[in-house]
Amino acid sequence: MWLMTEGLRLSAGEALRHVLVSGTRTPARGLLAGFGLTAAVQSSSAVTVASVGFVNAGLLTLTQAVRVIYGSNIGTTMTGWIVAVTGIEVRLDTYALPMLGLGMLIRLTGAESKRAAWGQALVGFAVFLIGIQSLKASFLVLAGQVDFSVLPTSGWSAGMLYFGIGLVLTFLVQSSSATTAIAISAASAGIVPVPLAALVIIGADLGTSTTAALAALGATANARRAALSHVVLNLVTVVFAVVMLSPLLIGSAILQDLLWLPDDPGITLAVFSTTFNVAGVVLMLPMTGAMVGWLEQRFVSGEEDVQRPRHLDATLLEVPTLALRGLLLELHRMGRLCVSLIADAADCSAGEMVALRQRGVAINVLGERIRDYVGRMNRRGLPPDVADTLAPLLRALQHYEESVGLILAGTRPDDPGFPGYAALRQHFSKGLRAALEIADTADGDFDLPRLVQAEADATRIYESLKAQLLEAAADGRLDLPAMDSHMRDAARLKRALERVVKATRRLAPFRPLVDGMRHGT
Repeated sequence: MWLMTEGLRLSAGEALRHVLVSGTRTPARGLLAGFGLTAAVQSSSAVTVASVGFVNAGLLTLTQAVRVIYGSNIGTTMTGWIVAVTGIEVRLDTYALPMLGLGMLIRLTGAESKRAAWGQALVGFAVFLIGIQSLKASFLVLAGQVDFSVLPTSGWSAGMLYFGIGLVLTFLVQSSSATTAIAISAASAGIVPVPLAALVIIGADLGTSTTAALAALGATANARRAALSHVVLNLVTVVFAVVMLSPLLIGSAILQDLLWLPDDPGITLAVFSTTFNVAGVVLMLPMTGAMVGWLEQRFVSGEEDVQRPRHLDATLLEVPTLALRGLLLELHRMGRLCVSLIADAADCSAGEMVALRQRGVAINVLGERIRDYVGRMNRRGLPPDVADTLAPLLRALQHYEESVGLILAGTRPDDPGFPGYAALRQHFSKGLRAALEIADTADGDFDLPRLVQAEADATRIYESLKAQLLEAAADGRLDLPAMDSHMRDAARLKRALERVVKATRRLAPFRPLVDGMRHGT
């Protein structure tokens, strides 16, 4: 299974990306993409992991990834059909060994080309077929040598035993397809009754969730959400299949007759596997929206909490004045975040800049969502007074975004080491922070003249710092590249403060509205 899956994944990597990105724009296409890719690659885990990767890259939404996972759950049942169909009066070794030789020839002559990956996939499929033949032959011999009467064959104990076998075996080999192949082979050889083999397949369905769960350990929040969606889908599917086991097996046998399929336990189990997985997806489809909403509340990281608007409610868009109030509150929140970012950047070390940049990116995402909300307000038509208010608010948003951009573009230089610089730089940081502390327009004690004075004080300290750096470079205490990097670092912090002050000037006239929100008027 690994040879086949890896070969197909490597050879069809670009096609996998294209299908997942372009083929998931509607629910039906998402299901078909997941089904088709998994049926081709023979690994639901590979498709699930690829989907998660594209969610993290922003190419797929979580909802689109969930649809792919739904389709993947159905597509993985195709392995059962391969095992069942090839086991019916077909001598696998008549073409599996030549296929193996051809695949190795392609693999060895293809070097590092994509052809080599196709050769590996062909080798994997050939070995898979040989493995099925070996399983069937071994089980036939085993049936005459082992007394299976010591194992329970009826009641809850038997059901739990075989369900547990499917779950544990899939966890160990990390492939539900391999477990399904073993279960179908055992049932076809008459070793395991069809109902108990069906429970092995159900257990494997739940066991395959561990692959995605293990892959998501220590991963991003979206990766863990997608993995959890896989677990939820399989839990619902497994509970349904266990409760409805007898009706599903009877229905599978009837469907087998209607489709004129051979009367073989393997075929019955293949029909059963597809049927209960389709049923699980049908049960989950109406609940997808609610599940995605629930998932988005799980594993929330600090950055995601920052970028998620708290005051922009879509239901308020019908009442422009209320939407405007929500917009104002969100802008004040963004201002607080920008102030905190700049203040921390003033004193951070070079190693702390990575975390600061992550916060900055999250604030920029919040800004994009604020812009999107303003766009939705405009599309509904606004009263003149509300429309006139939006221009200064958008300018304030632009100033905040510019301040963040200055922090993202900067680097923290090492201490130049000449006497007195550390104290001077600390004095500059203190002046910067003093101004930033006054820049919160939502603060009840906000005073614009105080802020303007604090900005002027910070500017004077900056000019003094710049003069000291120039003097140190002139008398040889500091080399020119170091002087340049420290002057650029201080200048970007001063410019970031200037952008915040400009934003507060834009927001200051709306202080009465903010006070009204605070007092519920």
